[in-house]
Amino acid sequence: MDPNQQVPANYLDQIATKPQKNGLVSSKFRKIFIVLGGLVIAVIILSIIGALSGGGRSDAWYQLVARLNATAEVADSSNGKIKSSQLRSLNSEIRIFITNTNRDITGPLDKMKIDPKKVPEKIATNESAQPMLDRLEDARLNAVYDRTYAREMTYQLALILSQLRQMYDSASDEETKAFLETAFDNLQATHTSLANYSESTN
Repeated sequence: MDPNQQVPANYLDQIATKPQKNGLVSSKFRKIFIVLGGLVIAVIILSIIGALSGGGRSDAWYQLVARLNATAEVADSSNGKIKSSQLRSLNSEIRIFITNTNRDITGPLDKMKIDPKKVPEKIATNESAQPMLDRLEDARLNAVYDRTYAREMTYQLALILSQLRQMYDSASDEETKAFLETAFDNLQATHTSLANYSESTN
């Protein structure tokens, strides 16, 4: 090198080892992180959806339990107050249906880890038998108990039948579907007889 030759200002930059570009590596890592992040978000969303649908499913079962309990309370309370022999017979059918259904429902409830003794307070309040019992007591005092009982119980059984059908449509387990179908079939004839009685007295 000529000592008189001027050194360029960027001489050191020119002779220094240039760092290798790792754009390709960082690009791969970035893509991996994006994919992993997307998977984590998808898992979180699916977990939330699963929890919500599970909660809705258990609420439906708690509601069914509460409705059966309320119906049993009304049927037991009406025993001895009904004058019509036909209605007394239908009331007995309802009590037998509830006894059998409460026995058979334990399988599906156990499978879903639902305790029928722990119905949420809001559901228990919404499905309380008390309003129906109050209306029936007024009817007893006004000497129209049978007609009111038939109307009230027809409506109550219709609610149970509708719920059984909805739960059957959304159920995937064959054992659960079999329980719901049997319960529906066993109750439908009693509901039809009550509805016919109610129509004949109105």
